Amino acid sequence: TALQAAVYAKMLRINLSRGDVAATITNLQSTDCRAIENVFSMWMYGWAAPLQAAVTTALLYNQLGWPVFVGIAILLSMGPLQKKVLASLKANTLAASESSDARIQYITEIVQSVQVVKLQAWEDIFIRRVEKWRTAELKHRRSIAFLNGANAAMTECTPIISTVVTFGLYGLLSADPLTATKAFTVL
Repeated sequence: TALQAAVYAKMLRINLSRGDVAATITNLQSTDCRAIENVFSMWMYGWAAPLQAAVTTALLYNQLGWPVFVGIAILLSMGPLQKKVLASLKANTLAASESSDARIQYITEIVQSVQVVKLQAWEDIFIRRVEKWRTAELKHRRSIAFLNGANAAMTECTPIISTVVTFGLYGLLSADPLTATKAFTVL
């Protein structure tokens, strides 16, 4: 992308004699550029989502009446739970990045001083230290995977549960029967 090309062009003009600078710039080029691009692709939801929610709610209320608000309440009640999951996901992602950065920096130092490590027969000591960093990183990566799964399950299941509850309430409490025509119109 253009942003990655700009970072790469800047990287060619600066002194990269320090290993940590090269690693930081590589991280900027790969991860941070994508994050900035994602912001630009998502900005329109700031104004489109509230408008879409209002129009959709009005149309659903016209078809089903007040049970629509029970379904909306179910959707909204998942917000705080999802917020907690995403906060935990963010904390684990930061911890995994820190563990990964520390491990990579440590490996870089080992590679730069490999002759001393070999001469002193310190390979086992350094291997254990690297494995410790990797174990910490993998623990966070495992938590990230579980949290991503929980978030995806909530995102996928909540609309289905909301729809079933809304249709159930409409069918039980409305004077009009829930017909296929009305159900498919609402879906």
